[in-house]
Amino acid sequence: MKKNKKLIIFGNTNYSEMVCDYFEEYSEYEVVCFTVNKDYKQSKIFYNKELVDFEDIEKKYSPDVYEMFIAIGYSNLNKSREMIYKQAIEKGYNLATFIHPDAYISDKVSIGKNCIIMECARILRKSIIGDNTIIWPSAFISHDNIIKNNCYIVGSTNGFCEIGENCFLGSGAIIADKIKIAPYNFITMSAVIRKNTEEDSIYEGIPAKKRLGISASFFAKHIK
Repeated sequence: MKKNKKLIIFGNTNYSEMVCDYFEEYSEYEVVCFTVNKDYKQSKIFYNKELVDFEDIEKKYSPDVYEMFIAIGYSNLNKSREMIYKQAIEKGYNLATFIHPDAYISDKVSIGKNCIIMECARILRKSIIGDNTIIWPSAFISHDNIIKNNCYIVGSTNGFCEIGENCFLGSGAIIADKIKIAPYNFITMSAVIRKNTEEDSIYEGIPAKKRLGISASFFAKHIK
C-alpha cells in the first residue's frame, strides 16, 4: 500500500508496537517515530524507531505535516489515554483512526478520531463510535448503538444500547437490548448486563450486579 501520510505513535509498550504493526501493514500511514513524556523515556530508540519527548514533539515533527495516534490502553479507566489525546489536540495534531481490513463496519456507522477497530470486530448499521475508543478483535457492536468517547470494548452489545464515557467492557461481557451503561463503568469478563447501570461502578456476574464498597475509578487507579 502506498504510504502518503506520516504518523507519530504515542507510547512505548507492547500495545504501541502492535499499533505500529497495524498501521504499517494495513494503512497509508508511514510510522516515523514514537513519543512519550520524558519521565517515561528510557532510551532514544523504541521498536527500531526514534523515541521523542512528547513535551517537544511539535518542534521536530510539525502537526502541519504529521498526524498522531495515542496508543495507550484502558489504564485508569481510559483516563490516561484521554489526557494525552487532549494534549495532542492542543498541540495541533490530527488524530488518526485505524480500521482493520478484516473488520466488518456498516457504511452507516460513524467513527471518531483516535479509534482503533481490530480484526474480526463487527459494528452494525446506525451505530456511533465516539473519539478515542478501542474496539478489540471479535468485539460485536449491534445496530443503533452509541459508544461514547474514551471507551475500551472487548465484549458485545445488543441493539439500541448506549455506553457512557470512559467505560471498559470485558471479554465475553454482554449488554442486553436498550441498556444504558453509565460513564466510568468497569464491566468484568463474562458479565451479563440486563439493567441500566450507575456511574463509576463495577459490574460482575450473571445477571450482573454492582460490586459494593469500591468505585470503578478507585479500582482502576489503585488495583489495575
